[in-house]
Amino acid sequence: MKASPLKLAAVCAPAVLLAGAFYWVAGSDSNPQNDPDTYVNQLILNNGYSEGYRRNHAKGICATGYFEPSGQAAGFSSADMLSGERSSVIARFSIPGGLGGADNEVGIHALGLQLSKGSEQWRMAMLSVPVFVANKPQDFLQLLQAQMPDPQTGKPHDGAVEAYFAAHPESKNFRDFLGANPISGSFAASPYNSISSFTLSDGKGNVNYVRYSFTPETEFLPVPEGAGPDFLFEDIAQRLSAGEIRWEMKLAMAEDSDPVLDATSNWQLGRPEVFSGTLVLDQVEPEVDGKCRDVNFDPTVTPSGIEPSADPMLAARSAAYSKSHRDRLAEVAHAGDHS
Repeated sequence: MKASPLKLAAVCAPAVLLAGAFYWVAGSDSNPQNDPDTYVNQLILNNGYSEGYRRNHAKGICATGYFEPSGQAAGFSSADMLSGERSSVIARFSIPGGLGGADNEVGIHALGLQLSKGSEQWRMAMLSVPVFVANKPQDFLQLLQAQMPDPQTGKPHDGAVEAYFAAHPESKNFRDFLGANPISGSFAASPYNSISSFTLSDGKGNVNYVRYSFTPETEFLPVPEGAGPDFLFEDIAQRLSAGEIRWEMKLAMAEDSDPVLDATSNWQLGRPEVFSGTLVLDQVEPEVDGKCRDVNFDPTVTPSGIEPSADPMLAARSAAYSKSHRDRLAEVAHAGDHS
């Protein structure tokens, strides 16, 4: 099942639009448009408001399992999670948009992970696409505004999204990928990517830029004919109830000339990869009382030996995720339960 790049981008770009607060984080710009409140509020305008839920990727399901390191990345990073014993994992599968989103209307899947080992955590927020749709946080607000539904039609104004993409050629890799690749019919058969770059340090002064990805062992499945609005969540619940699901984690190693701070660049193609371990999920939990419910999958939370790069999207996402997290937890506490 394929869809046009413009249609898919219009539906799926909110998956990454929480990243719009970099200048607010850095304190280098007092423009109120760069405050994370602006972006989170715009997501509410686009996706609708559901008290106690995430402002984007509101529809989700929890899973648990473990990460088994291969040891092959130990020479590049001193991170204990990449060597030795396994780490425990809390995971969350989701789709972009609001709580009422239909699984059969999106082209991007998401996976949040929290790896825990000893006193350290490694959190990840990944997408089934290899690149971002923009490389400047302030551009995200423009795209969100272009995507905002007209109250009369429920759809973006005619030509608004197309005009954004015409003015932003850096989005081409994102659009090309969506247009060329069929949509997976299962969370279990989707790959998941870090999008942004991170650095590995070995404790001896050696540093490498990497992007990480999780490749599924589950064979690709197309979207089934007549798929309903909840088919992805029904499928993953059934699979995890029946047994474990596995992904191989790989680290793509950058070369000196690679644009590692540009989230729209697919620089990792053709680069050497290090098999760093296996993700195994073996339990499913409804989000209403699952372990993933209150986790903020902030990708800048990393263990020693792994650091976020200076890609502006990372710091930006961290600020906006934090804003959304604080707001919804306050709503949950006020309501007395999770909604």
